[in-house]
Amino acid sequence: MARGGRKIRQRVKNNNGVTLLELVIAVIFVGVLASLALPKFDIVIEKMRASEAVAHMEATKAAQMTYALEHNGTYAQFIADLGLQDSTSNWTYLTNGDSAVIFVQAVRTSGPFQTEWIAMQYFIDTHAEVWSGTHPGTPGGPTS
Repeated sequence: MARGGRKIRQRVKNNNGVTLLELVIAVIFVGVLASLALPKFDIVIEKMRASEAVAHMEATKAAQMTYALEHNGTYAQFIADLGLQDSTSNWTYLTNGDSAVIFVQAVRTSGPFQTEWIAMQYFIDTHAEVWSGTHPGTPGGPTS
């Protein structure tokens, strides 16, 4: 009988499996890491959406300058006059221009930042851009 008892103890001692406690600790650890990463992920997504608006606004500025060359210095009053989309799933775009400045604005249409906006003024004579806005990711604007 003593001999059989040793074999059982030896088998239990050499068991390389994972215990329930180790599994629970690993699951808790992964959960803590995920809870730290998800808020950062949302910020990255919002900055990506802001980049979409900035890129569209830059395209609008270029289209306004081309439009003015083709129409004796007058600027388009609507995005549709430039052949661009006036809205996407995240933003609605507005534009205006005169002989001194081109104004382009993006306003959020969906998501958690629906009251946010980004605006760009391009001064034609100095080629200077002034960005403003309340959305994270606005060039020169809020970062969080």
